[in-house]
Amino acid sequence: MDIENTTFEATSKKGHPAIYSYRRHSIQADSIVIAFPGQAYYMDAPVMWYSSLAALESGYDVLGLEYSFQVRGNDDSGSNLPTVVKEVSDSLSRFFRDFHYKRIVFVAKSIGTVIAPEVIQNLSLNLEGFIFLTPLERVIGFMNSTARKLIVVGDSDPAFPSAAVREVADQESVFLVPDSNHILEVPGNSLRSIDNLKDITSRCGEFLRSLPSGSQ
Repeated sequence: MDIENTTFEATSKKGHPAIYSYRRHSIQADSIVIAFPGQAYYMDAPVMWYSSLAALESGYDVLGLEYSFQVRGNDDSGSNLPTVVKEVSDSLSRFFRDFHYKRIVFVAKSIGTVIAPEVIQNLSLNLEGFIFLTPLERVIGFMNSTARKLIVVGDSDPAFPSAAVREVADQESVFLVPDSNHILEVPGNSLRSIDNLKDITSRCGEFLRSLPSGSQ
């Protein structure tokens, strides 16, 4: 697997621009994963990193986002989500003018699961699938309206408690990670955390390989 590691400079309304990591196969792929990290859970954090590797191994290119408020030198706390959504939407609009893919899949973690649906609406994107990593309760309606999805939730995650899990219409799409918190780790047990990370990575790869070829 020959991968080229490049970057894409994002639109920024304030301070320094964010830099998206862009990893692509040397032979042009027709599929891409757009990865939305969490507020304080970056693209090099374990679940984002290994789900991205699973995507690459499954034949997808990967564009890993960075929000402008995460850039050193910017003083925005990330609380102004409409600004973040606009920056990401503008950046992806430019990206898709330059790079064309038949199949687009979103992978989003935590606050990324809130940002991503707004971006989809702004850009009128037709996705082939969506992986929700530790989603927030406010996106249950969007999750239920998403046809092809994988939902990964720690069963000890206070941001998505058991009552929220029961509200998911398609229970078969839910992978409940045992004894795991919001960062999908088992507190005080590194080895079990690693075992769970292996299972999450495997599930992400299986889901991505199961999707139909793109129709765009």
